[in-house]
Amino acid sequence: MTAPDTTSPAATEAAAPDRLANALATAPLLLPAIGMAAGIAIDAHWAIPTSLCLTLFLAGMPLLTRYRDHTGAGAAAIMLASLAVGAMLHHNAYRRIAADHCVRYTDAEPIPVCLTGRLVTDPMLTRPDYGALNRSLPRPARSRFLVEAESLEGATGPITVSGLVRVHVREPLLRLRTGGRVRMVGRLYRPPPPDNVGQRDWRLHSRRAGVLVGLSCEHAASVTRLDNMRASAGWLVSLRRHARGFLLDAVDPTTDSASLTLLDAVILGQRSAVETTINDAFVATGTVHLLCVSGVHVGMLAGVVWSIVALFGCPRRQAAILVIVAVLAYAGLAEPNPPILRATITTTLLCVSLLLRRPVQITNWLAASALLILIVRPTDLFNAGFQLSFITLAGVLYLSRAVHDTGRQLLLVRRASFAHLTPPGPPPPLAIRLARASARRLGSLLAVAVAAWLAGAPLALYHFGQIGTWGWLNSLLVTPLVGVLMLAGFAKLIASALWPSLGALLGPVVAWLSTVTDAWVRLLADVPGVAVVLASPPLWLVMATLVVLGLWAARRMLAIPGHVIAIGLCACLVAGVFWHLPSRPNNDELRVRILAVGNGSATVIRLPNGRAMLYDVGRYPPYELYRSTLAPALAAERIRRLDAVVLSHANLDHYSGLLDLADHVPIGEVWLTSHFFVHSRTSRIATRILAELDRRGIAIRIVHAGDQITGTGNTTIEIVWPPPPEASYTLDANDASLVLRLSHGGRSILLCGDIEEHPQKRLAEEMTHDVDVLVLPHHGSFKPWTARFVRGVAPAFAIRSSGTRNSHNPLALNELMSEYAYFNTADVGSILVRLSLNGITVSHTKKVSPISPHVVKPTKYP
Repeated sequence: MTAPDTTSPAATEAAAPDRLANALATAPLLLPAIGMAAGIAIDAHWAIPTSLCLTLFLAGMPLLTRYRDHTGAGAAAIMLASLAVGAMLHHNAYRRIAADHCVRYTDAEPIPVCLTGRLVTDPMLTRPDYGALNRSLPRPARSRFLVEAESLEGATGPITVSGLVRVHVREPLLRLRTGGRVRMVGRLYRPPPPDNVGQRDWRLHSRRAGVLVGLSCEHAASVTRLDNMRASAGWLVSLRRHARGFLLDAVDPTTDSASLTLLDAVILGQRSAVETTINDAFVATGTVHLLCVSGVHVGMLAGVVWSIVALFGCPRRQAAILVIVAVLAYAGLAEPNPPILRATITTTLLCVSLLLRRPVQITNWLAASALLILIVRPTDLFNAGFQLSFITLAGVLYLSRAVHDTGRQLLLVRRASFAHLTPPGPPPPLAIRLARASARRLGSLLAVAVAAWLAGAPLALYHFGQIGTWGWLNSLLVTPLVGVLMLAGFAKLIASALWPSLGALLGPVVAWLSTVTDAWVRLLADVPGVAVVLASPPLWLVMATLVVLGLWAARRMLAIPGHVIAIGLCACLVAGVFWHLPSRPNNDELRVRILAVGNGSATVIRLPNGRAMLYDVGRYPPYELYRSTLAPALAAERIRRLDAVVLSHANLDHYSGLLDLADHVPIGEVWLTSHFFVHSRTSRIATRILAELDRRGIAIRIVHAGDQITGTGNTTIEIVWPPPPEASYTLDANDASLVLRLSHGGRSILLCGDIEEHPQKRLAEEMTHDVDVLVLPHHGSFKPWTARFVRGVAPAFAIRSSGTRNSHNPLALNELMSEYAYFNTADVGSILVRLSLNGITVSHTKKVSPISPHVVKPTKYP
């Protein structure tokens, strides 16, 4: 009897469903994990009623009882039931708010309160991030921590409340500890929605973390201790505090504080305390997974403990017990996060299987760890660490073989073309054989690194807006050094606890290793092209890319032809390139977006012919502006290059973000007036800005009133103020602001900078054309001459770029603005003005009014 041919394509395709069924049978928790994740994601976007969830669950249970296999109806029943469970878990964790939660006592405006609560975390000292100006300006230390609310002071006595509160104090707090009770006086507020298009939604992020309110305190004296902090702290908190003390005790005091924060992060997972420059270097090199304690660190620890135990000849089962103890102890000491939990659960299950002599089922253990995390904290599904941890490990386990096989096939094809040139001979000597074996091992390591990079790159680009070009190589270059630092840190921690004298000897060694690691990563971060900052791709493109990579990993099991995978990868790459390309210009529309930057000014201008400009780029305090605001705004407009940046005048709140912008976006030229150079002589930062522009080769264009700008298509750009400097008088910085008028389709908008009385009077008298949209001068501040200027210009729309809400405006300003269609970025977020032949359209980011957008037809104003 002839045996069936299992190598034919038909037989392979027929066997694919059987292999899939076998794979699912060996990982019975995989489908429930996928179904639960799907239910959480669906409920996050479309609220599923609890009754519908119960119906789906009850409908799935009979099917699951009847069809217990993992194919067909059985798989559908499992997915349906777990989807319903995931949706209900997310509903309870995200949408259910306790009746006594302190968020119920808040309003749209912050309210002054006296709040009593218990600290959940130690106060963390932070410094504001000023971007490129970090070394040019003082950065006062501030404190932040979490508190579990207990009571609010009411009119008739304390009101019992509950809920987590994120507390920000504008001064350092050093004597508070986790577990202590405190009374705080400050302003209670709800986290606001994003102010600008494309900006990260920190309100959503906080809510998913269980934090619905914040408390802002001006001074350290606003926080009062109510009990003995040390006595009230839990044993685990005390253990972590002692571990940190053992780790940093006797470390060389001359060591850079930034390097010490690196040591704290790598060993104990305190990434939130890491200096911004170190964090940026790890992110740029694509090795941020080595900075925060993650599965890599847990795996290193487990491997070291197993190797040491094996050297002493202990049986495998005893080694497994010791590994479980070490991993659980480390998970308790480190800052808890999804990657640590995933690695701890997976490693523990691996060791338990060795103890029980069960087969290794890594896929099932990964699914089990995901289920446990999502059951306890369903919103962790949207955590970048959770996603990167599971996806990257899946890439290492399943995609690395496909990458290795593909690379090997390409190499064999290359070698085959030269095979006829190699004469036959005796076997190669030992040195050559060792070199070939080392090359094979190196190839395997490269395949693992490339697979991890491929799996994590789409998510990193989606969450962080940048991708480490050489992340796969940098991981190989940085991981050994981080591993040595971890081993030295653990040895220092244990030695300080058992034998302080030995710990003191290891202190300088650990400090030196931390400094070397810091310097090495910074050196790699300075390599040209190490990171590419791009607009975050749409979610559908990220999911499509991950699906194609998954099919590539399962190509053998599913019998998918290689060319199909290649086509899928090329399609995702082409879609990403097209998404990144600048959008096609709209020849009928001028777009002006006034960004919400608080007390500052930044306006993105998109001309109908495709050219892009930026009018001012600053805020005060000068917090980092590019990553938080400009990058998502430029991505929303599909702007990849700025033809010009206009700096109205030499005040910091109008140019503080220029250097960070120039680091990431090509700039054609910068427009300044001669007055800018005059006033920059008294400003060290303005002088530095001019020197940096010269060093970077960015052209400076001097403009004054009366200049006409060419190359703008059917849009007219006029410089209407200031005139050139005269020897008889000098304008101050505000009055020397560059005033820009843009006209298109018979409509115009006036950008005023910070002009005061004299320029306002001159412009109101000399304005020869109507202005339809006026961006109020000096952030809308009201002066005795403001009303005359605004009424003289007579706009249809008045727009204010400010950090002051309308509820805090002077009464006279609110009365004046009642005569116009008035928008304030502090209240409505960024404001988009579109001028076209069909009229003027003004819309804003925050949906706070039912009459948005406002549309004005050419024939009639409201």
